[in-house]
Amino acid sequence: MSVWRAAGLAGGVAALSATPSVAQTAACGDCHPAQATAWRASQHARAFRPFRPGQDPQPPGLAAQPVAVIGVAPLQQMVVARPGGRLQVFDPALDVRTGEWFSVLGGPPPEPSAWGHWTQRGMNWNAQCATCHVTGLVRGYSSSDDTYATRWQHDGVACTACHGARERPERAMDVCLTCHSRREPLAAGFAPGEAFDAHFRLHLLDQPGLHRADGSALDEVFEGGPFLLSKMGQAGITCLDCHDPHSGATRASVDDDALCLGCHRPPTRRGATPIVVATHAPGGGRCVDCHMPERIFMQRDARRAHGFVSPAPARSALVEALTDPARSGAPDLAPALEAALTHEPNAAWRASLLGLARPLARQPGVRAALVAATRDPDPRVRAAGVRTLGSAQLERPRLVALRTDPHPQVRLAAGWATRSTLAETPALRAEVESWLALSADHPAGALRLLELALAEGRLSDARHWAARVAAWDPGALDALRASPVGRTLSDP
Repeated sequence: MSVWRAAGLAGGVAALSATPSVAQTAACGDCHPAQATAWRASQHARAFRPFRPGQDPQPPGLAAQPVAVIGVAPLQQMVVARPGGRLQVFDPALDVRTGEWFSVLGGPPPEPSAWGHWTQRGMNWNAQCATCHVTGLVRGYSSSDDTYATRWQHDGVACTACHGARERPERAMDVCLTCHSRREPLAAGFAPGEAFDAHFRLHLLDQPGLHRADGSALDEVFEGGPFLLSKMGQAGITCLDCHDPHSGATRASVDDDALCLGCHRPPTRRGATPIVVATHAPGGGRCVDCHMPERIFMQRDARRAHGFVSPAPARSALVEALTDPARSGAPDLAPALEAALTHEPNAAWRASLLGLARPLARQPGVRAALVAATRDPDPRVRAAGVRTLGSAQLERPRLVALRTDPHPQVRLAAGWATRSTLAETPALRAEVESWLALSADHPAGALRLLELALAEGRLSDARHWAARVAAWDPGALDALRASPVGRTLSDP
């Protein structure tokens, strides 16, 4: 097992005992040579590797030698060892096409005290990057002294990251979503073959600033969320319909539309809409130019959108109105929201709309739709209904009853919404604590731990977590002091 640990050397230099990810294919490749060959050339295989002195360039302005490199192309980022077992992602990054160093945040590098500076928590590899760049990660975070003893099995995304003892082909996309989506961890120990939603909460339109009103990406949400919001995702198409899982390459060319027309050319496959290119796009151009436009992330990384957005003017207008502070509480939006919640076939969209419904939650029709959502067959939708009812302090008996829901995402949402009496259900309280521990090294996680301590009357613990929030994210301090939580902490 590869292990990073603070070696106690001057400057907190860490020692690396690395097992290159390519070595992991030795056993697998004996029986699966074609797949192993394809994988070795993929970005997955090279997602993380040791820094090679004399071969990899030394970043300008960095006195210490990097210990690792993440990424392949078009950019690479260097990883630097710091005290406390921390591995930090250095900024600027390297554009491998030009050899130029540039800040992934845009503009000049942040000040040393800023969240996004390479020495701060916003650029911590252990918590922010490691899960998706190595295989078999154990983060090893110690909340008591705020240190890491992180270890993992293989560098890069190796065979066992996607293949496991409980592997189920119908769950293949769940594995992809664990890294190719913006999500919050709910439970540790995800293994191939398990349900994504049992271990993660997908961030949808109810999380501000991440998506446009049509469901396409606005911020860095990767591919998963927009795809599940799309008609393709609704129809059951998966990543593996278009991508070879070992090389990552598309199964056919997009330059001549062969990939898209493999399903959309009459007679169609898998219920796809029939497309005759000569009449659909008489002016020429590729399918992806309109349906998968490129967007730039990290300043220089061009990626194709995976939302396959089709115009839905009424729904987009409703989302825009609900996210407009001047209109979001307007009663005249209630009928449109009720109708959308009732008739929307896509579960990801229903969950998004439920999250956006908070300003109208007390409108009778919307309230009824929220209660109905807690009986939806999709756990993502049930959990969204629970969160909105809880935030509006409505239907508490119903929320308490949902503490025993068979799905962990719903149980956790119900437990959090009724956290003042969580001690009544010790098993769920332990489940909630395990969930909160997954983000205890992040300001947002510390804030949740603070809220739970206050709800349970543990003022000393609340002050401990308040101090961590203030230390880790100074910008949150003023808001914390002005809030009801902050006023409670100020009481003698």
